[in-house]
Amino acid sequence: MDMFHKHLTEMILSMVVPFSIFFVVMRVTLPSVGFSPPFFLMFPSALFVMIVPMTAWMLYRHHPLRDIVEMNASMFAGMLVVLPIARFAFPSTFTDSGSGVIFPLILIAMTAPMVILMYVKREHYTHHGHSSVSSPRVSLVCFKTRGRIIALFA
Repeated sequence: MDMFHKHLTEMILSMVVPFSIFFVVMRVTLPSVGFSPPFFLMFPSALFVMIVPMTAWMLYRHHPLRDIVEMNASMFAGMLVVLPIARFAFPSTFTDSGSGVIFPLILIAMTAPMVILMYVKREHYTHHGHSSVSSPRVSLVCFKTRGRIIALFA
């Protein structure tokens, strides 16, 4: 596997794995114990569940802040384009009973623009262009104090 596809796989997995766990919790685990979170909270939760791990992974890989913002913006833009269209085309998917359909739609709406952006900037991601950029670096620093793990952005 070349460097670009390795990086692409890492980015997709950093989003899809947490989102899949989120989907199981929201659609299987919580309803089985009699709790159904309000449907309108699922969208911001889905954004949070995909963006935070991907951002953490990019920080871990020492991407410049510009790349991180660009990736997050592409994912958010996908939601802003796809979900309003789906809302009017398939109104029943935006109810509690249709949430099984909306979760895969959210996953595609957020992942596809990120993948497209990476292919458009393939040269940047293939040759580690992010390591030669002179923009400010953001690092995740963890340390343990009094039994607690603390994470800081340095």
